[in-house]
Amino acid sequence: MEQTPKPVQETATQEKPKGKTSFGKKFLNFLMYGGFIILLILAVVIIILVEKFSA
Repeated sequence: MEQTPKPVQETATQEKPKGKTSFGKKFLNFLMYGGFIILLILAVVIIILVEKFSA
């Protein structure tokens, strides 16, 4: 007896192959996960150091 193949149900979202991500994508991801706060703290430290050594 010949069986008919069952149709494969497709998902609504297509899976994208994971390739290399660009620097911009990585940087935005870093900022979204708290990197913005780190950059603000780093900027304040640099400003304080510049003021301390320039006086």
